[in-house]
Amino acid sequence: MAKDGRLGNLATPISVQKLQTALHAKAKEEPGFRFYALYDKIYRMDVLRHAYACCRANKGARGVDGLRFDDIEAYGRERWLGELAQEIQEGTYRPDAVRRVYIPKPDGKFDSLGYTFGLCYSRKTGRAYIGARPSKKSIKRMIEAVHVETCRTSTWLDAEELVTRLNRKLGGWANYFRYGPVTSAYRFIDWYTTNRLRRWLCKKHKQSGKGNERYPDEYLYKHLRLIRLPILPKSFPWAKA
Repeated sequence: MAKDGRLGNLATPISVQKLQTALHAKAKEEPGFRFYALYDKIYRMDVLRHAYACCRANKGARGVDGLRFDDIEAYGRERWLGELAQEIQEGTYRPDAVRRVYIPKPDGKFDSLGYTFGLCYSRKTGRAYIGARPSKKSIKRMIEAVHVETCRTSTWLDAEELVTRLNRKLGGWANYFRYGPVTSAYRFIDWYTTNRLRRWLCKKHKQSGKGNERYPDEYLYKHLRLIRLPILPKSFPWAKA
């Protein structure tokens, strides 16, 4: 994947780029805004066309139904995508269950709108399903944002002001990335944020150590009111832990 978002010579369509930019700007401008209507973006034809092109460029392997890209082209790509969009829109699309043995390691996955789309597995049943999770790049960007906020040069801030800044970023990120298996991403970001915040507090007060005993979870979450990401999915009926 190239730095400009291209997959080989495959560029993200302008319409999809505009959608990505609009969603990113909205989440950044209004951290408290909740994106309840993202589902309709999945079956947009421009999004589906780009997803199809990415999967084909990745040389994604056929599923258990044996359907190949050549078969789709022979059937009519636009016709096939149109029927897929209709099934998704009507809620009648049901991907066949797939066992791990049929899954090529990285093939068939693609990133769009900050998510990685591909096969996911239920922790309860172990069965596979088509889903989306926060992409590694999205998680990395959030980690970098936390790193910048908790750098040594910001120790002049009051702890409450720093946590307000962190909560604004964490809340905006979690508000957007609230679909699919999000718990592991939330836990990792929360772990990184609490460790960075403890070290920041130690630097601010010229204390040695990592601050694990001086600044326990209760102090960070209850006193400073840091957002606790790992508990958020419990309030999301569609989030899968």
